[in-house]
Amino acid sequence: MKSLDRWLAGAALLAAAPTLFPVAVKTVKPLAQWANHRMKAAGRQTQSTWYWLKEEVEDIVAEAQFERMKNRMEKELF
Repeated sequence: MKSLDRWLAGAALLAAAPTLFPVAVKTVKPLAQWANHRMKAAGRQTQSTWYWLKEEVEDIVAEAQFERMKNRMEKELF
């Protein structure tokens, strides 16, 4: 009896598919577009954060190198 119920449910779903598919597309498409937009925004934010972090690290390294060079020059002069 269960197999007959499953067969009938499958047949009903198959018969209703042409009606249900456009409704599903109308529902899922905006959600997919929203998710795509949010993922692109997150990617841009991540890229911006990494660029900022890279610049900060480069600034710290450059300042440290300058201080070392300055200290060497002061030692040589005095």
